[in-house]
Amino acid sequence: MLPLAEAGSSLLPLCGVVLANAKCLSPLSAVLRVRTLGTLGSLNPLPLVAVTANNAGWTAYTLTGSHDPYVLAGTVPGLILGLFYVASTYRAASATDEQHQIVCATGAYALTLGTAALLSSMPMLHMTMSDALGDLSTMLLLSFYVSPVPAMLDAMRQKSAAKLHAPLAATTLVNAGLWMAYGWQSNDWHMYAPQFVGAVVAAVQLSLCAVLSSEAALASSSATELKSLFDTLDKNGDGRVTGQEWGSAVSKNQDVMSKFFGGSSVSAVGRAFRRIDADGSGDLTWEEFVAGSSLRAVAA
Repeated sequence: MLPLAEAGSSLLPLCGVVLANAKCLSPLSAVLRVRTLGTLGSLNPLPLVAVTANNAGWTAYTLTGSHDPYVLAGTVPGLILGLFYVASTYRAASATDEQHQIVCATGAYALTLGTAALLSSMPMLHMTMSDALGDLSTMLLLSFYVSPVPAMLDAMRQKSAAKLHAPLAATTLVNAGLWMAYGWQSNDWHMYAPQFVGAVVAAVQLSLCAVLSSEAALASSSATELKSLFDTLDKNGDGRVTGQEWGSAVSKNQDVMSKFFGGSSVSAVGRAFRRIDADGSGDLTWEEFVAGSSLRAVAA
């Protein structure tokens, strides 16, 4: 049986290799569909370019430095797949602007890699090729890991997790955690530093998904309850609640009416009708009903 430290040094990167390659394989079906249809559709090719550049950087860093087989096993397949993805999306891009974006992004990453190699050749910088590529790969990986931050900020502003992808965040959290542990074990800050950032961002993203999804479920449940109350008060089913319908239902529905419209007594709930009847028509539409309730922020 392997000692714990030795087993960990093999198991951690091995799991990381499996997850890294699984992530790189995840867009394959979408890219194959794009090749079949001959159009990009809703597929955004720029993240594919970013992932390809990231794998290229880490492959170059490892080949010029540690020659770590686990890192190569986790990046070379992704690099090959990435080149296939980029070529496929470029061919399927119907608009000149889409092709221009792909070319510009690819060229920018290639220029960055070339700049790193150039810097390493300058004696006054005292920088090896491995160090230059390692620094570059770290920056590329950091930019990839923080890319969900704008969507996370939007989610907090809109109180919706619709644009957040919990499964991808969960995979990223586990993958980053494994490579962070391996990088720490290997004493390679180029590896563990960006992975730590990736793990933190993924953990926050998962927390947002959980909290916002829970709030959305609660709001949906309350909205259903409010609609049921409206239908109960609307005795004749004409889509409006008259003052008489409101007043006659207060004593029987005081608790739920108080929950949405305030008022600690039957008379207080009854008086709430005038406040809610914004246009003074003597009846409430569904829009007025929602606007006057505690769910008005959700409806907005």
